[in-house]
Amino acid sequence: RDLVRSRGLGDVYKEAMKQIADYARDELYLKYMYWFVSMENERAIRFYDKNQYQRISYENLSKLSKIPVANAKNYIWYIKNFY
Repeated sequence: RDLVRSRGLGDVYKEAMKQIADYARDELYLKYMYWFVSMENERAIRFYDKNQYQRISYENLSKLSKIPVANAKNYIWYIKNFY
């Protein structure tokens, strides 16, 4: 709790996303990772956009992955390329 107060919630999320990305690249040897955010989650969208995460259309994402997501077009998709 003190960490959140002293650094700010955005900084904590930024560090958490960095650790997740580092793990995905260094331990799982992924070429990229992607995730989605509800269009209604304005706070998360601002965070990802502010921290320069790359948005990707679901159509382009579906070329990379065969994992179907129900109502996928109702989300904003982001991708992190490692290579």
